[in-house]
Amino acid sequence: MSTIELRNVHKKMGRHNSLEIEKLSVRSPIILGLLGPNGAGKSTLLKLISGCVSSFDGIIEINGLDIKERRESAIKDLGSLIENPNFYQFVSGYQLLRFIGQIRKESNRMDEEVHKTLKKLGLSNKGRNQLHTYSTGEIKRLSLGAAIIGDPNIILLDEPSDNLDIFGELVFEDLIRDISIGEEKIIIIASHDIEMLEKLCNEVIIIIDGNIEGTLKIDGDENRKIITLDKNIEANSALNQKYEVRENTIRIEIKEEKELIEAIQESADLGYKIVNVKNESLLEKKYLEILKIKGMSILQSID
Repeated sequence: MSTIELRNVHKKMGRHNSLEIEKLSVRSPIILGLLGPNGAGKSTLLKLISGCVSSFDGIIEINGLDIKERRESAIKDLGSLIENPNFYQFVSGYQLLRFIGQIRKESNRMDEEVHKTLKKLGLSNKGRNQLHTYSTGEIKRLSLGAAIIGDPNIILLDEPSDNLDIFGELVFEDLIRDISIGEEKIIIIASHDIEMLEKLCNEVIIIIDGNIEGTLKIDGDENRKIITLDKNIEANSALNQKYEVRENTIRIEIKEEKELIEAIQESADLGYKIVNVKNESLLEKKYLEILKIKGMSILQSID
């Protein structure tokens, strides 16, 4: 089992803000999401866990090892992609991954692992090319490879889907599902992408102004639906009496698909056009509630 423990952690973030974690305990297997506005402390938290930042108050233990006292041993089984890493431009993707993999673990099969990783990343045809020939999205995919090469049991990813096109996003999601199989992995993903976090994570922590303000377990429940119509329907008594109505949306919990079909048909019969139907995001709902309590908006959170 892999473990991460934080106790009474305090770290200044700029002149006015600080990260304050009284207690955080993470145990494998888990894919844990970090959600919060820019400047909330997500990247700072990942930097602390990764050992990139050594100046802080409190205790951080990785697999029972104090990161201040035994940093090298504590992070030996940890891979990370934090913010936008800079690589030497005149090595190939293959050389970069092999170098990092050999640092992480000694293996006489590292060449084979590097080739497999490049294939998973969709970069087999560019593996021997120097990094200055890579596009921004290709560098981001290669950075993901650098985080997972050598099969670390703890993986920290900071905004991993930024700069990825649709193909890159699919590669990333498939990669996370693939490497999360088993009992040893802790994968922590910091992101603004609520849909992606709900799709991949078992649990999400919401961080605002350096503090943990809420957590939500993701159970994959898709029974709550939102039907969006072309105009406000709050004044329609027929729909109000039967459904949960909010502005131009109907929120409905369904047990059978026919209940959704009936709600759509009833709305159409009353002269409303259906704009879309989607699963209700409980994570988005909780996040918006917390932002509202904090006097913030969803627009502020992504500025």
